[in-house]
Amino acid sequence: MVTDQFRIVGNPRDEKRYYDSDKNVRWKRNPRVGKYSFMLVVSIEENISKKIIPETVQNISLPGPDGFVDPYFYFLYGEGHKTANVIVQKSPVMLKVSASPDPGAGIYVGMPAFKDASGQYFCKTCGKDPSIYKNARFEQFGHYIDLGTKLYNIPVIADVLTDNYSKMEYNWNRRYYTKEELIATTPSVSKFPCKTVTSDPVNHSITIRNPGVEYGKWAKENVGVITRHGFTYGKWTVKAKLTELLNKNNLWNGLTNAIWLITQSQDNWNARRDCNKEGYMANYYGGQADQRVRTVGYSEIDFEILKTVPYCPSWLLPPAYPNGMDDQDNIQNWNVPQPDEVLENDKNIQVCCTNWDMACWEPRDFNEGCQTVSFAGQTFWAHRWDKTYRAITEKTPEPDDELFGSEYYYFQIDWEPNAIIWRIGPSKDKLRVVGYEDNTITSIPNNQMLLVITQEFHNTKWWIGSPYLQDNIPFPKNDIPGKIYEVTIE
Repeated sequence: MVTDQFRIVGNPRDEKRYYDSDKNVRWKRNPRVGKYSFMLVVSIEENISKKIIPETVQNISLPGPDGFVDPYFYFLYGEGHKTANVIVQKSPVMLKVSASPDPGAGIYVGMPAFKDASGQYFCKTCGKDPSIYKNARFEQFGHYIDLGTKLYNIPVIADVLTDNYSKMEYNWNRRYYTKEELIATTPSVSKFPCKTVTSDPVNHSITIRNPGVEYGKWAKENVGVITRHGFTYGKWTVKAKLTELLNKNNLWNGLTNAIWLITQSQDNWNARRDCNKEGYMANYYGGQADQRVRTVGYSEIDFEILKTVPYCPSWLLPPAYPNGMDDQDNIQNWNVPQPDEVLENDKNIQVCCTNWDMACWEPRDFNEGCQTVSFAGQTFWAHRWDKTYRAITEKTPEPDDELFGSEYYYFQIDWEPNAIIWRIGPSKDKLRVVGYEDNTITSIPNNQMLLVITQEFHNTKWWIGSPYLQDNIPFPKNDIPGKIYEVTIE
């Protein structure tokens, strides 16, 4: 009888790309979640010393001419299957490995996106304290603000959700403020870390809040958190009660609820697999004339849930909204209803599922415009603006009251080596598919990513055909909270 023990660690093959100054930085290649199987191979000494079993199989850290060798394949199906004096025993026992970052373990402030360094809102569960650094599984997220997407916002403060801001108010305010009265601004992030995020160690939850504003202190402030430990692949499931997006009049409050994965680093150690047809677009914000490169470190997989149109868009044919007339004395001339094709989805928001593949042309059916993809009896319309556009998106209409009017809802990104499946549902055992993309139409990332959960004010110029424009949505009068109860990666 032989007794042995082992542990599962990061960078199990000791790949040099994850080293820093001769130190093996194992978190750069964290262990994979999922089910592990175990196989024991018994052989004679001669097979080892004479290298009948190759060194690249004996030692998984040694790459062969074509890369690393999979010992499972080698012994079960390859040359090892034919080698004499070899016994292979696969264990019937599987080990399921998962991660459950605790929202109640604190929020660390580590990103340089916040202007105030005084720490006036730091507390026992949020800040830069060494104990928080050691124990917290989340950081406060600092959004990148694109100064090129400036808003020209109406100078109105209102609680769209609670006060049931009406479509008539929306139509009046969007039409009868002059250009000189509009507020030129961009969405922002908090100047004060820990002011708008709270970790609750008793109930193991995190609360995020888009703050209300005062007259003259105009701001639409994004808020969110990001995990601190990255993984590659897995089912990422979030249980959350994020803000409702529509009020009783089905008017949008301007927020996008986003649950998304983002690259942990764009350094070389976290580069994606090579794109062997023309290459990736080099930069996230590079434009159509950006250079193409063999590999990049950027990756992103999104749930973006907001009020927009449900169908596959076109540059030429967005919904035709009636403009009405500037006639304040006749309500029918300026309070014009939306077209029937838009009102059909009045109670729905759109669950938008996106993979940022950086426009790699390698997938067999890579294309621009609209195309269908099928999965488990469902058909989804995938859309890419043009062949240099870095992302591909699908949309599914869902009732706002169900997703965000209940006590909580589940959102899952099932990230596999060859496909991404987006699911939502009222419980973890009742999830339904709302998006599917595979490697026939898009390049699936294989680098390490972090989870981000946000409530953010998107510029609706990104969503052509949306029935409400961000510029015409009032600034928030009161705080708009969202709560995160549970995160699992398995």
